[in-house]
Amino acid sequence: MQSLPNQGVTLAVLGLITALAFMPLTPPATAQETRQVERIEELSPAERELLYALVREAILTRPEVVLEALERLRARSDDRTAPSASARTMTAPSTPVEHHQALFERDEDLRLGPSDAPIRIVKFNDYGCGFCRRAGVALEAILEANPDVQVIVKALPVLGPPSTAAARTMLAATREDPAKARTLHRMLLRTDRLDPASIERAVAEVGFDGDGFAGVRDGADVTRSLEVAAELASSLGISGTPWFVTSNEMLRGFPGESALIGLIARERERLKNAEDASSG
Repeated sequence: MQSLPNQGVTLAVLGLITALAFMPLTPPATAQETRQVERIEELSPAERELLYALVREAILTRPEVVLEALERLRARSDDRTAPSASARTMTAPSTPVEHHQALFERDEDLRLGPSDAPIRIVKFNDYGCGFCRRAGVALEAILEANPDVQVIVKALPVLGPPSTAAARTMLAATREDPAKARTLHRMLLRTDRLDPASIERAVAEVGFDGDGFAGVRDGADVTRSLEVAAELASSLGISGTPWFVTSNEMLRGFPGESALIGLIARERERLKNAEDASSG
């Protein structure tokens, strides 16, 4: 997902055009009448120009809809090729254990939930990813209901410059003030359009110092943190976002809140069994 295929973008744009083509169209000359258009060939040249202009304006104003369309297309493709919904979860007892330190013990990562929570979930996150944002909001409710859970957010920006800018901003914020960083995280999850302006507005609203904060954000330490997260993701076979990793499982994508609750329940049960075995 580092780069978007041209064909995929074209399909997404054509999909938007097709959707608009099937909407009831009111010709400017007869505003009181509407007609149902089933094929684009039924439109007059003037109506086609208007339709294309509207689609172009929509895409330029909200370019993230193209990315979300591609994400949905990728998710549907995954659903069709996977043997079952449970195939999205990979039980890998050895792989997370081999990377325990890098997954769970790096100080620069944003942490949500109690610091002493026994259940820890690593989320590989891109603020430009619609599914990451939805999963992040769902996790807020899950954390409130489960005080024994902590979420560790790993920056894995794969959707271009705005995603990278947001990742660097969050890594710098976590170094400067973890409490403010958690507030900034919640704001970025709810940003309608992720771009430099929206990121800077959030930074200013949370209250980070301009020059000093910018120096940390642009520094070599943040760059190295991004490299370490990317190397870790590659070692685990992670190429996109979101992914969730516990000490025993890896969950790809965001199949829904229930999948995260199930992941937590299995980790809780695993810890309980391990404790019982050690005490017995």
